[in-house]
Amino acid sequence: MMPGTVWEVRLRAVVLITVIATLSLGCDPDDPMVDAGPPPTDAGTDAGEDAGYDAGVDAGAPCDGPPDLYIDPECTIVGPGIRAYTPRFELWADGATKERWIYLPEGTQIDTADPDHWVYPVGTRLYKTFSLGGMRLETRILEKTSAGVGVASWTPSVYAWNAEGTAVTDVTNAAPAVRENVLGTDHDIPDGALCLRCHIGQNGHDMINGFTAFQLNHDDAGVNYQTLLDEGRIANPFSRSDAVVPGDATAVAALGYLHTNCGYCHRPGGDPAAALRMFYMRLEVGASATVEDTTTYRTGVNNVSSITFGSALCRYMPGDSTNSVAIHRASSRMAGVQMPPVATEMVHEAGIATLRAWIDGLTVAPAAECTPSP
Repeated sequence: MMPGTVWEVRLRAVVLITVIATLSLGCDPDDPMVDAGPPPTDAGTDAGEDAGYDAGVDAGAPCDGPPDLYIDPECTIVGPGIRAYTPRFELWADGATKERWIYLPEGTQIDTADPDHWVYPVGTRLYKTFSLGGMRLETRILEKTSAGVGVASWTPSVYAWNAEGTAVTDVTNAAPAVRENVLGTDHDIPDGALCLRCHIGQNGHDMINGFTAFQLNHDDAGVNYQTLLDEGRIANPFSRSDAVVPGDATAVAALGYLHTNCGYCHRPGGDPAAALRMFYMRLEVGASATVEDTTTYRTGVNNVSSITFGSALCRYMPGDSTNSVAIHRASSRMAGVQMPPVATEMVHEAGIATLRAWIDGLTVAPAAECTPSP
């Protein structure tokens, strides 16, 4: 055998042994010397993952954003298990756009034994970021930190963004001057007491408003009630048909708008002033089969208001939105008159148009007490 051939054989043997050793190391996930590489990717549909996390986990050090939210330097990629959701009906926030995410601890369920008042597992976090003109202004976080229900089980916090959108400052307990006109806009960050007027605890249950039955009963992208069902995240499932907003498109838009923008206070156990007047606008699972069944209709249409405006005597004057007290109050930003009474400085013209269309289309006869005496 020629010497060159012998060395060639030996070289091939060394290469083969090296390849085998490398492959063996690479297949042992417990070997501390192995570089496992980036985490496995998925389509973002797994209950504990997010597609953005897979795409950017190695993008660099996380930004100085809200705690545990972003994992990349640009504050655009959310962490594992943090998933976007969109309520079916939007809360008016003076034209601000909102991004929302929820984190549910792996293997946990939401208790929906009372389908109108969900109870969330300890460790649940909800994030909501407010923006104007593409500029992020604030991010609010609600985290369930102890067992039980209501305000005492949750820790709220709020963070104001810098102009570059790269860092935040904790303003949970900041002075009013820090919270007003954020980054030169008209947007104000509410203090804790103001937040509790809407997140008061839902009749002794958990203080979440937008991640609920009627708000999640849709088929749009992100987390919704059906995805929660499919993932086994609902402990006491109820039928989607029990959380359908009744009526035609005009009624659905109006009832959904009132449920979201008024119903968190105007409900049994809600804001004391609203509860005292027994004027309710919160939809109820299994009890809102028709428009006439809703508390909005039963306590509003042809019901005399304790506050009147000239010939506007009733809350919803059927066929006559101009003489409906609810329209007068929604159209005002005067202290003591405006509705909603907090967290808004601008009249929502599109929302008022939605309400007018529904009221003007009501065909029930006006009650005598709603019609001014000649």
